[in-house]
Amino acid sequence: MQEPKDKLHGTLNLRIGGKLEAEIERISAARGKTASETARTLLAYGVEVERRLEAQRLMQHHDSEYGDDVAGRIQISAEFVPYTWREAAEIREDIEEQIAGRPGGHPRWSDIEP
Repeated sequence: MQEPKDKLHGTLNLRIGGKLEAEIERISAARGKTASETARTLLAYGVEVERRLEAQRLMQHHDSEYGDDVAGRIQISAEFVPYTWREAAEIREDIEEQIAGRPGGHPRWSDIEP
């Protein structure tokens, strides 16, 4: 039995510029998703980046902390890494036997998304 997706319950109204709107629309079209779905995904990516920056700051030794006046840049790298079957099982505990029994390859998005 499939669990229902988490229901969306929060609303955030924000204004974006035309270039950002066009880029979200472009990505949406390429993914076959709505602009809202794509914007939520991209916002989640940004939250993950901020979390990692916070973790980096927390892990610095107190003698090597960057002060507010230190100039710098944020370097972001991304790569696609397919889920392992173990990870897919954690995401979707009730993976059906036919999926788990598929020989070779990697799980597909349809295997973990209801």
